[in-house]
Amino acid sequence: MTMPIARRGLLLLATVASASASAAPDYTIEPPTPMPRNGYIEAGLGHHRLSGANPDWNDVYVRGQYEASTSTYFTGEAAHQRHFGGSGSVFGAGVTHIFDDDWYGSLGGIASSGGFFLPRWRADATLHRKFLEARNLDVRLGMGHNRAKETYTDRIYSLGAAYYFDAPWIAEGGVTLNRSTPGDVSSRRGFGALTWGRDKSHYLTLRHEVGREAYQIVGSGSAISNFSSRETAAVWRQWVTNQTGFNLRSSYYSNPSYDRAGLEIGIFSEF
Repeated sequence: MTMPIARRGLLLLATVASASASAAPDYTIEPPTPMPRNGYIEAGLGHHRLSGANPDWNDVYVRGQYEASTSTYFTGEAAHQRHFGGSGSVFGAGVTHIFDDDWYGSLGGIASSGGFFLPRWRADATLHRKFLEARNLDVRLGMGHNRAKETYTDRIYSLGAAYYFDAPWIAEGGVTLNRSTPGDVSSRRGFGALTWGRDKSHYLTLRHEVGREAYQIVGSGSAISNFSSRETAAVWRQWVTNQTGFNLRSSYYSNPSYDRAGLEIGIFSEF
């Protein structure tokens, strides 16, 4: 069954994201998938190998989504992470609401316990507008605020668009601007992504992101700042039955201080 653009448009810009440890990291790692009628739950783990003397990363997570009505969706996520020799847990929640056939928006936030590399808290708001006769061009404008545990804060502005072809392709691109303090450091990153597949069968997403980062915490009391980085990721989401399957993500990230290669796998069940 093909999901109408009005509902499919909720998913791509909200769920295809970088898992890099940028100044304002996004912890969602799943590919674009049409939303099941009532919701889903997914659990998984990841391992990332870093170059040099940097310790490996190890993560476990559980996330879910619930459709409260045909116009309102709630999401939640919890993850425990070991990065740069430290460990901590992050918790997030969000809501997406469809206003009409053309407009929808979302609000989300995260907070953490432990983990010097994790944000103390982060809040985001995004507004989407669909264009063209078939409403298959989804344009978004986003704003956010990130408060790190280690001295700095970020103001985040994003602009992006996704184009849904008849089938089976989805193309996306966007740019994110950060203004970080102290030092009033500005950074800009851009990305492009291409998805191929069909609901209840499989989705394959290729994504590349490049640009600069303002700050990144790499140790307790230690940070790198104002540097360039890039990340390439491939995500494969496969249904094994009509309601269950797995989510596999591989990624490679590089900056002047270290390289990181990782693999993440999750098992999901729709209900």
